[in-house]
Amino acid sequence: MRALLGLAAASALFVTLASSAALAGGDDGNPLIGRAIFVRDNCSGCHGNDAGGGMGSNLREDQPNDDDVRNAVLNGMPTGMPSFRGLLNDNDVEDLIAYLDTLERAEEPVSTHWWEVIPSRFPGQVRCCAPPIEPPHSTP
Repeated sequence: MRALLGLAAASALFVTLASSAALAGGDDGNPLIGRAIFVRDNCSGCHGNDAGGGMGSNLREDQPNDDDVRNAVLNGMPTGMPSFRGLLNDNDVEDLIAYLDTLERAEEPVSTHWWEVIPSRFPGQVRCCAPPIEPPHSTP
């Protein structure tokens, strides 16, 4: 029985690690952090909260390739997108690309809540959109 439990625990650990590695995108960026950057740096203001477009292009239906994303983020676009050069580092850009690569796929991160701590572009710091709020106390 102990051997069976040990095997089950080892299998669960392997599945967890394999899922985490697949979601993290290996060395090519982390889509979870990319989603947080998408929200933190207000990409959603133009491209929509789910990247479905608005004032900016629909990144879900017309998914740009990685080089086009890198170029647009670092250099801006003549259609109005500003450059984020100096605001985002290379890792941030790769994380953002990893997030965009998950759009319309099962592993797409779909939620980054406004109260979550979002990674800062400055090492050793974190920032958040607003201070956390305590949920209202309910009376039984």
